[in-house]
Amino acid sequence: MSGGRILVYLLRHDLRTADNPVLHRLSTSGDHHGYTHLLPVYVLPPDQVELSGLVKDGEICPYPRASATSSGNWKCSVHRIKFLVECVWDLKENLERLGSGLVIRAGAFDAVLKSIIQGYAGDADGPHVGAVWMVEEFSPDQILEQELVSAVCIEFGVELVQFQDQKQFIDDRDLPVQSVSDLPDVFADFQLSLEPLRDRPREPVPTPAKSSLPPLPDGASIPAQHRPFAVPETLQEIIQSLQEPLKPDYSYHHRWLDFDGEALARPPLGGETCAHERLRQVVGQGIASQYHNMRDELHESDRCHKLEAYLSFGCITARQIHRELAKLEDGAEADLALSEGFGRGQNPGTSAIRAELLHRDFVRLCVKKHRHDIFSLDGSGLGKNPGRQWKTPDDQAARPDQGLSPLNVAAIIAQFQAGTTGYGLVDAIMRQLLYTAHISPRGQMLAANFLARYAGVDWRHGVEWVASLSTDADAALHWYSWQHHAGIGPDPQGAGLAKSPVHVAFKYDPNGSLVRRWLPELQGLTKLSNLFQVSTASPGLLRQLGLSDSAMVTSPVPSNHFRRGLAQRLSHFSIPPSSKLFSNRFL
Repeated sequence: MSGGRILVYLLRHDLRTADNPVLHRLSTSGDHHGYTHLLPVYVLPPDQVELSGLVKDGEICPYPRASATSSGNWKCSVHRIKFLVECVWDLKENLERLGSGLVIRAGAFDAVLKSIIQGYAGDADGPHVGAVWMVEEFSPDQILEQELVSAVCIEFGVELVQFQDQKQFIDDRDLPVQSVSDLPDVFADFQLSLEPLRDRPREPVPTPAKSSLPPLPDGASIPAQHRPFAVPETLQEIIQSLQEPLKPDYSYHHRWLDFDGEALARPPLGGETCAHERLRQVVGQGIASQYHNMRDELHESDRCHKLEAYLSFGCITARQIHRELAKLEDGAEADLALSEGFGRGQNPGTSAIRAELLHRDFVRLCVKKHRHDIFSLDGSGLGKNPGRQWKTPDDQAARPDQGLSPLNVAAIIAQFQAGTTGYGLVDAIMRQLLYTAHISPRGQMLAANFLARYAGVDWRHGVEWVASLSTDADAALHWYSWQHHAGIGPDPQGAGLAKSPVHVAFKYDPNGSLVRRWLPELQGLTKLSNLFQVSTASPGLLRQLGLSDSAMVTSPVPSNHFRRGLAQRLSHFSIPPSSKLFSNRFL
């Protein structure tokens, strides 16, 4: 391939062909963009994804383990890895249908981009990289990626263009604030300023027509993956290679469950194609019109819309969802004629979905406003509290007056992760997350309240665990939610008293069905009081059910206002000195 200017499109959380600002610009500008070829590239970054499974035989991964700073948990565990790769692969196939393609690379953004630019620069008669385009993001990790890309572009004299993404519900140009510093910290105030929501979103842009994008460079000319990594050629091989280092171990649960853990886990398939199939189900099967009755559903069921993960990876946009809801409400599509709510205008269910989409916008703007504080132990905004003390498993950070030894705190975190705290509803939520990669907003609230408020433990260990296992990869949303429920977030309405895990169980699982579904070892506990707090069952019944030696009974997680005796009871709960080792067994 001789001559030409290549445009490199670096994709991150914009894994779609429809309503894509970069592809739309290229497909509608004719030849005026000035590029002869388009090279879309997805980078598997080592600070988010464990890459050691892609290392060639005999070589060593040059990057540290892809683990969270506070807890040591994997940043991206087995379910999310699978979902992510499926999203990337689906985009690759969709681009190929348009006459383009996608290159998948592993490594730091700067290393990958350098290898591509230098690979083309080595052929004086061949094409060269003329520009890099990418969509701008706002979390600290994403900003660092953008800075690395910018530095490489400056080094090689390549133009960098950053686009504003359009996946949010309300376009930033239509917000009622001039600057994020003017953003209210209370969501209700923000929502009120944008009513009516139905009239606010802009129209999504269409999928590019076939052959409307600049062609992919000749395959032989595309620089190879740089050492020491080798990206497999098939979807399943990539998934298996990336999952291998994570080594999920369900042996604890197999002691109780009469089904295979992998068979039970049914996280959704990733990708733009599946996202739109799911959206059609949500609208066509009446889920949308009943969503106001289902959004706080704790059960992992088809009654939830399950679009969060697709939104977080950019497989679908909020305004695409809004458009489908409007078709139902307006009676504009004959195929929906038998669907609940057809032609009857906005209803409580569709209104609730729009409010949820707006809340995702709100959290994104809060990250822009409060920046690194959203990820700070001390909190952010009005809730920021540097004086608040948290129990920690870290020997160096633990205060003498924290009440429990770091080893005891590590035991609490391990029990929380494995779903063996002794409180049925909390344990059921954590087991459900472990197997399905799903946690509802209410489940997130109850888990955060338990670990941060009830147990008084460093809440970052909870959010990093949940974020690792969940297919919803919106880190800002996870961290904002946990800060809020820990009472140290920007919204002062998040501050409040710790909720009793037994009290909330009676309220949100009144017949115990969720607990019995995910903790079958407790099926023999017929009294709800025993089901929701296992240690209250009689010693004879516990012996009969084989629960006498369970940590749920011998070492239930104590309240933050624990008695000394309870703290001493935890001392025999033996785990490795670092809770990181224990945590990784359950990833």
